[in-house]
Formats: sequence, structure tokens, C-alpha cells
Amino acid sequence: YDKVNKPIRRVDAYEKVTGKAKFAADLFFPNMLYGKVLRSKYPHARIVKVNIEKALAHPGVKTVITADDIPNNRFGVIVQNQQVLAKERVLYIGDGIAVAAAETKEAAAKALELIKVFF
Repeated sequence: YDKVNKPIRRVDAYEKVTGKAKFAADLFFPNMLYGKVLRSKYPHARIVKVNIEKALAHPGVKTVITADDIPNNRFGVIVQNQQVLAKERVLYIGDGIAVAAAETKEAAAKALELIKVFF
């Protein structure tokens, strides 16, 4: 109980207030790819088809994955009852449908525009 009601010095405080702290967006690596997630605009809808052909053909786009590319598309803390990416239906606004990986942020964003989802 020697820490209760006493100030605790944050180990990263100095770096943050001086602007020297490194965040994930500040890191760059050779051959790094940028990822973007295509999310549902609908709160509940059945997915008929996801067409990624045009997105894959766009310059700078390395790959686009959908639920079909994930062997075990389920996760959960106790019961695996949540989808990594929506397969047959989206369950909420913002539910992930596809992920694009590209050489630039702009190419990844354009790939999302080129993905056609039929509901």
C-alpha cells in the first residue's frame, strides 16, 4: 500500500512533453506496407459478393484479403463467436470486410475505393 495516494512518475512523460516520443505512425521500415480496412456502412446486411479484382490490379497494391483468405475467421475471449472479417453478413456499422496492403497510404486508400461489395 505504499503507492496509494502518492504521485507516480510516468517513465514516458519527458519524451511526450518534449515531442521526442516515438509513436507507431513515426516508424518507417524498408519495404514497409500500409494497411487499410474496408468497413461496412450498414448496421446489418447480407454480403452477396466481394469483388477485389480492380483493387489488386491497382499500382502499388500488394494484396487484398477477405474472410475467404482467413482459414479460421473466428475469435473471442471465451467462445470464438466474432468474425475477423465479415463473410456472409455484416453485423454493425464499421464491421471489417476486406484489408488492403499497399506500398503507400494513398494506394491503400484507392484500393478500398476499388473494392466492390454487393449486399
